[in-house]
Amino acid sequence: MQSSFFEDIDILGMDYSPGQLILVGGENWDMTHYVLSNCILEGLKDVPVLYFCGKNVTPVSDELVRLEAESFRDGDGSIIMESFHSLPVHFDGTDNPSVSYIIGRIFHMVETQDVGCVVVDSLQDILGGPLKKYRRESQLNGTLHLLKAVAEVTATAIIVLSRINYPRRNRRLSVDDLQEAPYVEEYCDQVILIDRDEKGLNEFILAKGLPGIDHEGEYVIKTKLFSDKQPFRKAGTFSIDGIAAGEDLPEISSLCRWINKDNRSWVYGFLDSKGTEWSISLKLVGNDEKCHWEAAILSATGDSYMNLFPKYQPSELEKLKSDALTLVRQMFPDLVL
Repeated sequence: MQSSFFEDIDILGMDYSPGQLILVGGENWDMTHYVLSNCILEGLKDVPVLYFCGKNVTPVSDELVRLEAESFRDGDGSIIMESFHSLPVHFDGTDNPSVSYIIGRIFHMVETQDVGCVVVDSLQDILGGPLKKYRRESQLNGTLHLLKAVAEVTATAIIVLSRINYPRRNRRLSVDDLQEAPYVEEYCDQVILIDRDEKGLNEFILAKGLPGIDHEGEYVIKTKLFSDKQPFRKAGTFSIDGIAAGEDLPEISSLCRWINKDNRSWVYGFLDSKGTEWSISLKLVGNDEKCHWEAAILSATGDSYMNLFPKYQPSELEKLKSDALTLVRQMFPDLVL
């Protein structure tokens, strides 16, 4: 997604603008790798970054240097030293920093170093905060509220990393799985969850703040890591062996989960390869004694496909969902579902 703030930035799954508070949730390595590789190396190459990494200062800085070195290797694998440059990243290794320390440091670095982006790794390591007499969840949500205000005043983009709870059952990651932060959607402009897929892919779940789309639900970008040294890439833009594919493959292939609109209707939204928004709409019609499910496939531009299915009985909802998704795959063969 192209940044609306910094020039010439294209960061997978994330859009930047001044004053935004962005939360990235997932497992430790996934979040750190995403911020270092996709955001800093791929996107924020010339934007000074303040990175609160706490006790992880050594592994984080080592990983950053390694990733940068890998991006400047010659064909034989040797590092081209004359192309190696020092990234404008300022590490703060204060262990378990307080909210007041983080805020004061941000103001200082914005004024003295022109910092344009701040990374806090992680939300659970911040000590203190407002509402000290209340439970830990309220403290952390209050901290997010303060960071949002700081982002607006300093015109910076603040990225906060948040770990997930363990164990998690075999299901998609959700905001509810973030540790001690059940209300993050109230304070954050964007919420991005990085989920691991059993097929070797990663899912970027855009739980809030997908730019340009006004839709209830979560969009998913399927991504692939072809090695630990590479940034996350959209799975649809690569062939199976990791070689870049042609331009005929979709640049975006996103789906949201089934949403229960009420007791009698469901909707499933997705984007086609051109970025047009579509939805599968299921509706229970008829009276209580004699009713059935009807399905339609609709687009935001007015296209509609009605009466594509036979009448499914109320008890056949799951079968209808499966059949509807199968039909979508046939109608849109270039999507990566």
